[in-house]
Amino acid sequence: MSVELTNKTHVTGKLPRYEQIASRLIRDIRSGVLAVDSRLPSEAELQKEFLVSRVTIRQALGILEYQGWIRRFRRRGSFVTGTGTDSPGKKGASSLKVIQFLHSGFDKLSAHPFSRGEVEAAEQYYSSRGAVVVWNALDFRALLNDQMPPAIKSGDCDGILLDGHLTPLHVAMVKRWNKPCVVLGEHEFDSVDLGVNYVGMDIRQTASLIVEAVRRLQVERLLILDNALGNPAHRGVMIELDRQLSNAGLPPLSLRPLESAAAPGFLRTVDQLGSRCGILVSSMELAGIFMTVMQDDPRWNRHPFIAQGPPFPARGPHLDFAAWVQMPPSELVNAGCEILDRHIENPSLPPEGKMVTSSLIIPESLCPIA
Repeated sequence: MSVELTNKTHVTGKLPRYEQIASRLIRDIRSGVLAVDSRLPSEAELQKEFLVSRVTIRQALGILEYQGWIRRFRRRGSFVTGTGTDSPGKKGASSLKVIQFLHSGFDKLSAHPFSRGEVEAAEQYYSSRGAVVVWNALDFRALLNDQMPPAIKSGDCDGILLDGHLTPLHVAMVKRWNKPCVVLGEHEFDSVDLGVNYVGMDIRQTASLIVEAVRRLQVERLLILDNALGNPAHRGVMIELDRQLSNAGLPPLSLRPLESAAAPGFLRTVDQLGSRCGILVSSMELAGIFMTVMQDDPRWNRHPFIAQGPPFPARGPHLDFAAWVQMPPSELVNAGCEILDRHIENPSLPPEGKMVTSSLIIPESLCPIA
């Protein structure tokens, strides 16, 4: 049985929104509005009820689950147990461990799917550990003015996860807050010693997977589509890839700007590099966009794509015509969370880093017929 909440309200106040919502739900359980063994409204219904994001609803439900008020089941929903407590024997909502997740320069609605996957992976990791994850965009102007996110300003924050799309200056400014911190993903820390924990992509292993794709796809030349290789991690992969291809005696790299892929006759230009040219892009998102543009050519799939990152969009004909080097956001985030937990427990530990490996997926339809 599912119970509908009454008196729809837009929760406001000084406490974080997820704590306000958790308190309201606990009050409804105690008063009997939400009866024992009843099923709570879905996350989407609660989101509409309280006029907040789904991330906030998940944080509130994480508090209720940690305190024992509800049990959550995959695909079935959340059910009231009625056995919760906020006594000293259990942490109250205001004393839960809070992990601040900072992303650079975008809000939740416009975030890339990989970035949303990072936030969701962090929520899943900490949901069973008595912690909630709060999300804020990393506004560089706010950093310059030393404006702290609410959880950090209030002192509730135990540790910080930092999205990797940033500069060493971002990190140096965040370090002023004196909180354990881990940087996830793409960054320039290989050459800059900032004394910070980090998790990154194993550049050498990623390049090796691309070399394996070149071998298995039997391409005659590898064309890179990129704007001056502005992404530090991608630039590092390309440098390592060039070295490995040269040592193996495989086809050399050729570089074209991203805009060239949208130009009329682009595939005819690629034909000049070889009858089977591998087209390498820095993300599966770009692969999907370029393939859509190129489908005006009746033989648009004569040159195979190689891309990095998860498939985006998740469905589409291009998935059968692209090899991709995958690093799931959960693997990156889980490695970072493990490092962060160690440094929350013992802040005197020296900085540490970890390289996360990728995997190669090549559809059978893409491989040449022997």
